[in-house]
Amino acid sequence: MATQTNIDKLNQSISSFLSLPKERIFRPELGVESSEKFLSDVLNDLYDKIAVIQQVAKDVSNTPVQTVTAHLDALFNHLSSFSALNNQDFVAQKPSVVENVYANIDAILNVWPQFYITHLELFPKESKEQKSHSEAIALTEDIKAKAKSADETLESLKQIIEETNQIKEAAKNTAQGVSVIDAQKQFTSAQSNLYLKIIIASAGAAIFLIWFFGLAFYFLNAADNLNDEWTWKIAYHASIRGVILASIAAISTYFLTVLKAYLHLLEHNLHRQRVANSTEAFVAAATTPEQKDLILAKLVESVTNFGDSGLLKASSNDSPASNINFDVSAKT
Repeated sequence: MATQTNIDKLNQSISSFLSLPKERIFRPELGVESSEKFLSDVLNDLYDKIAVIQQVAKDVSNTPVQTVTAHLDALFNHLSSFSALNNQDFVAQKPSVVENVYANIDAILNVWPQFYITHLELFPKESKEQKSHSEAIALTEDIKAKAKSADETLESLKQIIEETNQIKEAAKNTAQGVSVIDAQKQFTSAQSNLYLKIIIASAGAAIFLIWFFGLAFYFLNAADNLNDEWTWKIAYHASIRGVILASIAAISTYFLTVLKAYLHLLEHNLHRQRVANSTEAFVAAATTPEQKDLILAKLVESVTNFGDSGLLKASSNDSPASNINFDVSAKT
């Protein structure tokens, strides 16, 4: 027979468990996200069994009493924490909590026949009809069938959790794909504008260079018509021609500088396009979320840090992201 200490612990566990607020556990106001359809029947059935267990605990051995006490305490801890969550966390943690509830109830059902048979022996029906041994066995088999059904329900819940995780992963991959596509569209749009600016800068540089060399050739030929005698007019005309040539040369230099800058930007944008086009393949090659995050961070860094194109004097010769380090060994 169970000791008084174990019976007192059982009564305390039952009292704590029965004090749990059902409305906070089920939350029917959440509709399809409510836990009522998963927990209502099994908990109501457990409440009925607890009344029987408490009634005959003193006439049962210590082991089943301790088993029920331990799993009622576990149920109280899980469900009390569950009932205190806000609605968002409630929905997120519902699958794991339901799984834990089923597991603990299943453990209680394993020792339930001992309590039930004891109850039949101690409390016969008011009609004085005694339950036969075969009827007790039949009831025990029915309890085992219910326990098996609970196991099947638990397996179904595990499958639902796994499918949910797969859907989340697919949604995450889809979002990454959409982000890459948006980046590719932006880089392609920027490419068209750069081509137009390069054409304008090239045309301006060509026009002023042709003008510069044309005037220089003209001024050289005009020198043959000058008199050998030195006059102030020679210095005057020479200074004017020098200013004109210097102005045209300065404008030509400006257009060439702008052209080199746009060519640098063009190479940078082509580099970004190549990285964006390769992002999905590199990320898909990773085997763990940690590897994916590391590869994606390096690729984003490579997009923003182009390195030295050789077109601008101020270009960095050693960009921190010019070489992408793919040391993404598996992390466990």
